[in-house]
Amino acid sequence: MMKKTIGLLAALTLTLTSAGAVLPASAEEYAYDSYSAETDGTTADNGTDTEEAQAEAEQFAQENFDPQYGKYLKSLEAAEETAAAKANSYNMPVYGEKGSGDTDKYTGYTYTHQDRFNNCEKVIGIDVSYFQYQIDWKKVKADGVDFAIIRLGYRGYGSSGDLVLDYRFEENIKNAKAAGLQVGIYFYTQAITTAEAKEEADFCIKYLKNYSIDLPVYFDIESVDYDIGRLDSANLTVAQNTANCKAFCDRIIKAGYKAGVYANPYWLNYKLNAAELAKKYPIWLAHYVTYTGYEGDFSMWQYAYTGQVDGISTNVDMNVDYREKTAAPAKPDAPDDITATLNGNTAVLEWTPVAGADKYEVYRYNKDIDRYIKVNTVVSPKVTVSATGTVIPYTVRSVSISGTTKVYGEYSDLVYISNKIISGLGAASDNKSVTVSWNEISTANGYAVYRSVHGGVYTKIATVEEPSYTDTNTEMGIKYTYKVAPVFGKSDDDATEGALSTAVSAILTPKQINTVSQYSRTSSAVTIRFGHVLGASGYEFALFNPVTNAYKTVGKTIASASMYTFKSLSAGTGYQVCVRAYSEADGVTSYAPWSRALKVATNIEAPTILKTTITPSNVTVTWDAVEGAVGYKVYRRSGVSYIKLADTTSLSASFTDTSKGSRSYAVAGYFTANNRNYTSPYSELCTIDGTLPSTPSFTSGSNSGGNVTLKWSAVPNVTGYRVYMYNNTTGVYDNMKTINAKNTSCKLTGIYSTAKFRIKAFRRETGGTVWSDASAVKTVKY
Repeated sequence: MMKKTIGLLAALTLTLTSAGAVLPASAEEYAYDSYSAETDGTTADNGTDTEEAQAEAEQFAQENFDPQYGKYLKSLEAAEETAAAKANSYNMPVYGEKGSGDTDKYTGYTYTHQDRFNNCEKVIGIDVSYFQYQIDWKKVKADGVDFAIIRLGYRGYGSSGDLVLDYRFEENIKNAKAAGLQVGIYFYTQAITTAEAKEEADFCIKYLKNYSIDLPVYFDIESVDYDIGRLDSANLTVAQNTANCKAFCDRIIKAGYKAGVYANPYWLNYKLNAAELAKKYPIWLAHYVTYTGYEGDFSMWQYAYTGQVDGISTNVDMNVDYREKTAAPAKPDAPDDITATLNGNTAVLEWTPVAGADKYEVYRYNKDIDRYIKVNTVVSPKVTVSATGTVIPYTVRSVSISGTTKVYGEYSDLVYISNKIISGLGAASDNKSVTVSWNEISTANGYAVYRSVHGGVYTKIATVEEPSYTDTNTEMGIKYTYKVAPVFGKSDDDATEGALSTAVSAILTPKQINTVSQYSRTSSAVTIRFGHVLGASGYEFALFNPVTNAYKTVGKTIASASMYTFKSLSAGTGYQVCVRAYSEADGVTSYAPWSRALKVATNIEAPTILKTTITPSNVTVTWDAVEGAVGYKVYRRSGVSYIKLADTTSLSASFTDTSKGSRSYAVAGYFTANNRNYTSPYSELCTIDGTLPSTPSFTSGSNSGGNVTLKWSAVPNVTGYRVYMYNNTTGVYDNMKTINAKNTSCKLTGIYSTAKFRIKAFRRETGGTVWSDASAVKTVKY
């Protein structure tokens, strides 16, 4: 026997009303909600287990200020009265009068529905909380119950107003869904501000995140039965109560759920603006009569709290949901285009949404019993399933729902799942085709190759037996992306594709450039010329290091270019340069092989001639040093030709040149690079009149006290004269003095011995200096 609960039970008073009457506040009826869940079918126990569950519920309710505790106690007394009535064969009391409507199997009474619901389907359901203890949901479903409103939690009616999760919420919602019931939620509020109402909504959203529900989340607003709760004490206005309802419901709707309001006639008529609420939210009416005369809008009626349902050991609230009758939905199509994306030991199956489908059932083949087992029911066309090394077939079927009518579509084609997805997918291309290859899967009977062009839809282009495929239906400059799926089955009739691999992209590779030549060079740059390649998006250039066999990319050009200049190079240095074409499309680049390495070299600067000296016996040219030069060559310009006169590693050269009159000289440096000799540009020409001045002759010479006076005959068209004296020690004539051409005499001092003198005339020109022969020796005695 269920134990008798004392205390609040003694205070319970039932007041009967006439049919359709609204109960006054002192006798208003209360409605409660609950949750459901899925397992293997929990069974409600009797005897000791039920007594333990009752004790647990009552202790939890008292410790956590459960506002539904009073109603629970009243339901216990009602249960005892029901049992006594059955034992004594007399009718149980009921609020209202029996009508001519439907006799309810769960209460034994006949209920009459309002005329406005004549054309509605009347769906029977319950609402539960932990006060129903442990529920056998399979029995509940078998007893004709189609839906359950499950309590998620409540706000304690004490002053602190703590939010409390119904400790059987998870159990109830899982098992109810597993048994096939439609599920909704309710939360018993004690919110006195809109902020608290939103907090209660967030509390519901938090615990609902792992579940899909069919019916609304209801905001249960009412007075605490046989006690004074914090909501009652707040004495809120109609506007404030209504605002709290809207704050909760709007928060729930924003999170993606449907929301409604639960209340009894007293609250709907006197404490809420029911008309305003009903415009936006479904109203769940709590009114324990055989016929309700409530005139406001509502769509669900909680007509009793004394229901007896198989699988539940306590009384339970009974509800009827009024749903518009609709024609049976059309049979939905089978899901199509199912793809699988593997992630470790799971796979995500996705398919094209089916028009008219409300749900999808997912089945997996169980080889131990040789049948397909339902593993999940989802609303969106996406589900996560297990994937192992064994090939497992899955199938999906669509479900269309109208009211309580379900119409099932055909099963989809099988999708075989194995976590041994295609791996090692790669792509290589030439200028005519793309070859994709991958690692073999031993359990696969073949492979399906899919291709996307320019990021478009993937289309199957081939089914092959070997782990590679060459695609020749290609064009230059187009991005091709490939995916491969293993194919299972022993024949074409039962062949089914597994999960698609990750993608690999490729474009055709341009041809290798065969024609490369050096076009020009300076001391810091080399310009090359190369041939065009059909379909190239541009060209890339590199310096090649033959020692390390490495390419250092230095630049790119557009497709129309045919020359490229390598810059910032060192003077007089050899390089090896390469060029290759590339093709680009949608972020993918394909490079042709590098061209052969072309040996090139930078030049050195042309030397600058500093001076040219012409004497009757030879010509001497002097120039500045050039960086990178290892030697120099001296040339005389003859017409358009250059005649080499000297080759030296010095910065000057003397040579014999018997040409007469004006002549032009040039110098070029040379160096060695890439095992070749290179010559710099010619220097600027040094042009000079090579006609020798006449030889001057002394006319007199004397020495007076160490002062020598020399005189000579004037020479026309000269710049000056230079006097030399013989050095008896060295045996050569030393330069003693240079005289301007205006003078034909000079004085030398400090000469205290007989001395020998000679004189030369010279002519300075832009290009250098031309000297006459030395005069005859003039001996001057001391």
